[in-house]
Amino acid sequence: MLLGTLLSNRAASFLEMEWQRSSLEFQKLLTQNAIRDCTVALESSWSSSVLPKRISDKLKFRRDKAIARFDVLQCEFQSEMGSILFPNTSTDVRRQRREEDGATHVHEGTVARPESASNEPPAKPATTDHIEFDSLMERGQTIYNNSLAKNSEDGCPICLRNFNGELSHTYSVVLPCGEHALCVECICGLKKESGKSDQKLVCPMCRASVDGQVVENVAFQIIEVDKELATAIEKFPANSDESVSVAQQLLWKQDLKVNAVIDALEDILDDRARGIFFRMESDLNHEQKNTIYREARLPVELLKNKFQKLLEERKTTFEATRLDQIDADIRMVRSELAIARFKARNVIYERLNSVGDMGAQQTTRNDTIQVDIHGLHVGEMHAKFSELIKPILPVVKKITIITGRGLHSASGESKLRKELKKRIEREEKIRWETVPSNPGALNVVWVQNV
Repeated sequence: MLLGTLLSNRAASFLEMEWQRSSLEFQKLLTQNAIRDCTVALESSWSSSVLPKRISDKLKFRRDKAIARFDVLQCEFQSEMGSILFPNTSTDVRRQRREEDGATHVHEGTVARPESASNEPPAKPATTDHIEFDSLMERGQTIYNNSLAKNSEDGCPICLRNFNGELSHTYSVVLPCGEHALCVECICGLKKESGKSDQKLVCPMCRASVDGQVVENVAFQIIEVDKELATAIEKFPANSDESVSVAQQLLWKQDLKVNAVIDALEDILDDRARGIFFRMESDLNHEQKNTIYREARLPVELLKNKFQKLLEERKTTFEATRLDQIDADIRMVRSELAIARFKARNVIYERLNSVGDMGAQQTTRNDTIQVDIHGLHVGEMHAKFSELIKPILPVVKKITIITGRGLHSASGESKLRKELKKRIEREEKIRWETVPSNPGALNVVWVQNV
């Protein structure tokens, strides 16, 4: 383990030396030494049994970074020699001449790995102007502890949050430039802005280009590694492929905020339980059902309020010790909230089953995705439609929205229901349908052929 750490640190030293004052040949030599040290540590017989994962991951990251840098240096060297040999020839013509001589392009997003620990440079160096390798997604604390980016200690350059502070337990990404890291929320924002303006996505610090596909892959990486999100996906009332697609759509809509996506999925489960509960036949009237529902949900609402207060306190707290405690409390409350939601659903079903006709209840159950907007203001309805309903509708095809009947309104139809119909009629590829068995609900249907 000690030898692996020493080799990793020496490779980092080779990569961090003052390059601007050195010749291209010396820069290439330093990079080759970094590649050699990382390869020796990774491919030695003792590496798999001795090296911890954090050290091996760091070695792989530094080797990829060194290989990408070597390719860039090789391009610069060839370009420099071309300027000497062909002073009146343009860069494009020189590139074409090299290609005709058999030079091979390396596709963006890929890096060739060395076959041995020799000092020989990687075979077939790239001739593109800019080389990229895959992004590295980690928790902020991991990026900070392992110095995986030049700005590890400075934090995200856009939102200015620290990787060992607010971002410590959330995801951040070392960009394909291999030098700089951003939190996932900011990289998502950059991706959206570049799409609006048709500008190429670049690293905000070194201006290196970033392949949009690399950013899109971050959502898949989060789904693969986040255990809490995986648990929420498993509970979602759809097949596994649909559930993953729903999670992916919600991640992009919520700027890759995992907690917001988990809350959205849990809200759908809560709405579904509530809908089934109030449709089931039993000896209870509507007010009695409301009482059971409120009592079962009370622990959930208390924990949600506590969670929001912690988030607000974190925004205004700058003392490091208190921030650490707030982060610990937030994780604990989220764990308790997941348990409380699960218990509340079980209590609701058990209380109803204890007084009703089980056979009749079972026949009314279905797997329709439900979203409850009953009791929301019109503005809140529009927000929920944009943030939750619209992103997942192309995946699940139909969603039942609980609007309420509007029995106390002057027209006999709720204002919320009218506004929802108008909103749907303005949207493309969406239509609404009444629900014959429930006058307080509407079906929103995705129309593919419009």
